[in-house]
Amino acid sequence: MAARRTLIALVALTAILAASIVLAFATTTDDGRDAESGADSAGPQFVVECTWSHRAADDPIVHPGHPGGSHLHDFFGSTATDASSTAESLLGTASSCQTLADTAAYWAPTLLDGDEPVEPGRLFAYYRRPAFAPPDEIVAYPLGFAMVAGDAQSAQPQPTDIVAWHCGASSQWSAAPVTCPRFAPLTLRVAFPSCWDGRSLDSADHRSHTSYPSGGCPTGHPVALPELVLDISYSFWGSPAGLRLASGSTRTAHADFLNAWDPGRLETLVDECLRRGERCGIGPNRATLSGPAD
Repeated sequence: MAARRTLIALVALTAILAASIVLAFATTTDDGRDAESGADSAGPQFVVECTWSHRAADDPIVHPGHPGGSHLHDFFGSTATDASSTAESLLGTASSCQTLADTAAYWAPTLLDGDEPVEPGRLFAYYRRPAFAPPDEIVAYPLGFAMVAGDAQSAQPQPTDIVAWHCGASSQWSAAPVTCPRFAPLTLRVAFPSCWDGRSLDSADHRSHTSYPSGGCPTGHPVALPELVLDISYSFWGSPAGLRLASGSTRTAHADFLNAWDPGRLETLVDECLRRGERCGIGPNRATLSGPAD
């Protein structure tokens, strides 16, 4: 009987330790982000959760009008996105996002394990208030605004404040994929520029009309936009030794954004959440304010 009680105690202790590990990896990040809800207590924001829509060798920003002209991408947001998509063609289409008004297109190169595509899980799109900008100066993305973050040609590790890999909701970021446990699968994080020239919806290199801030927006890009950060999770855990991207090595991680949000809805969210300093969890039709940001 004593041996049985000892065994039960050991099993209980093991369960407690396992639960603690799971919570450390998968429940919250060091900055307060909740893996299940997508919430982030770091400051004013609204967040959109999307499932994977489809995969295609298309890129309506870099290779517009050329179906099959790109490496493989995984698409989220508007389910109608293809090589010929424009903001006008996507506006009002079906969306893989919980927020139905978000018919924008988000995409990233397909992750491959050897030659096999790895299925993406969820995408969280965080729209945050830039800390350097007065709230009333933040401008919502105009319809048709396009940009790329990360470098598809990179031969070196990219800065982790722009491109990073991590496990689940952990904020332990790495320039390369890391070994993740099953309960906290591999996730790619890409942060977009938040300063704009105020004129061009796109540019020849899909970057020059934007810039990252350095204490504030530079003279050539004086307009403050929401800070857009994408977290894309994958159904992958274990050793990352065989991983690569359709664009090349995992050092070539990048993501694209084409704004086809319902303009009125996006403006409302920027106003109610970012300018007013709220953390918003949003569903199909409206924003739910979770209280003033810390």
